[in-house]
Amino acid sequence: MKTKILAALTCITLIGITVCNAQQTRPAALSVREKINRSALIGIWWSSEMPQSAAFEIKDSSFYYPDSFSESRYSLRGDTLFMHLEDGTVSTTIIRKVTADTLILFSWDIEQIYTRSEPQPD
Repeated sequence: MKTKILAALTCITLIGITVCNAQQTRPAALSVREKINRSALIGIWWSSEMPQSAAFEIKDSSFYYPDSFSESRYSLRGDTLFMHLEDGTVSTTIIRKVTADTLILFSWDIEQIYTRSEPQPD
């Protein structure tokens, strides 16, 4: 009887340690990296999956989606983009990379690559 109780307690302890460790670690793709420069995001971005029109335009404080004629506010914290939608929800996306001509976003286990449509002003 004592052996069964000891085995059960050991098992519970190991499960607890595993769960705690899993909650404390973030996948590398979601770790907070450098702060993103807001001006690097501004522009019209295209996706090869949507060649017929621009995917979106990033302005100083908002996103504009031409397909739905909608605009949403956004904010940045570190490498995370927070979209403040009209219904009050907030959607988050990780900015993996932003250069003069490329924007790589990661959300819901999907990486999306966008290309800037015009050169960024100096």
